[in-house]
Amino acid sequence: MPSVLYHVRSFGLLMNGSTMFETYAILGNDCLVDILRSLHARSYGILGLALCIQGPSIPINLLDLATNFRSAFQNLLHSPFLTTLCLQNIFGVPDTLIRWTSLKHLHFHFVELVRYRVDYDPLWILPPNAQIESLDIDFTFPFPPREVLETGGIVQDDMEAVSHFCNSFSGVTDLKYSIYHSSDFRLFCDVVLGLSSSLTTIELELSDTGRVLNRHIPWPLPFHRLPLLRSLTIRLRSLISIETCGLLRHLSTILKDCSIPPSLQTIDFALELRSQAQWLKLCDFFPQPSLWAVLDNILATHPQFAAIQSVYFNLQYRTLNEEPWAFDEGVFVARCATLVKELFPLLADSKTKLGAIVSVLSLPRDI
Repeated sequence: MPSVLYHVRSFGLLMNGSTMFETYAILGNDCLVDILRSLHARSYGILGLALCIQGPSIPINLLDLATNFRSAFQNLLHSPFLTTLCLQNIFGVPDTLIRWTSLKHLHFHFVELVRYRVDYDPLWILPPNAQIESLDIDFTFPFPPREVLETGGIVQDDMEAVSHFCNSFSGVTDLKYSIYHSSDFRLFCDVVLGLSSSLTTIELELSDTGRVLNRHIPWPLPFHRLPLLRSLTIRLRSLISIETCGLLRHLSTILKDCSIPPSLQTIDFALELRSQAQWLKLCDFFPQPSLWAVLDNILATHPQFAAIQSVYFNLQYRTLNEEPWAFDEGVFVARCATLVKELFPLLADSKTKLGAIVSVLSLPRDI
């Protein structure tokens, strides 16, 4: 058993679609507790740990889980080897969960904290010993401390605690932030400004793009205040099709209104598209080419993007394989990659490097 565990570098519990009863039954299983205990050893250990409840499942309350599971889970978090923790769809998480750990990479989505001490007013997650290097978070993550944002300051007794908290995040270089509502943009801006002295990479994921982008964003994204920012990724999770091309118009508005620092070198767009046969014309691959042309014009001619060295499009297609059209994925991908230069002629003729990564997910005909 130890020889096998020596080679285990990450351990994840990912439950998708389980009922609440099934989820609690799995997490309360004694065999699972034994596995967690076995993964915590002095001479070796895992680097990553994940507890993610996905799909339509009701969030679990960590405090409702069996004591032996919570104890084994907490002990594993204090392994000196563990540097990555992923939590999703969990509430009742003590604000002391990661205190005195060696964690450097946090992935927290829909995680609700509770105060470990009822007489302790500030509520933020007490930081680990190590400097945090990367964050993958959403609006539920309490950074910067809400008390600072809401009151404009804190009482003197809490200054040292807040200073230690902020210092633990002063080395974050990579940030991925998921937007679910238009109001999340304001929280995203607060996080970005709180990490402004260290961020080099940002990925902004718009999870429900239609709802998020249908409202005007009343403030510009403060990328210009990030002196070290080198790479920016914008990921749209809504499917782009003939019916939803308006998403491209909103994306153009975001780009037009944002200011970026001279340090920014690369912009990536991760997009999901739907296509159907015949796959003969440009519009079969890229619905409403005129809207894509607006993106081309902004990226190639607006002064704030003049120093950009590379623009990449990561395109994931959903295709309907309809008879009598025989679908050849290799031909499709090659054709699509070639058409990118035709779709973005201004970028293609500029000094900016233009690239595309194309992948395909074939859908059943009855969708």
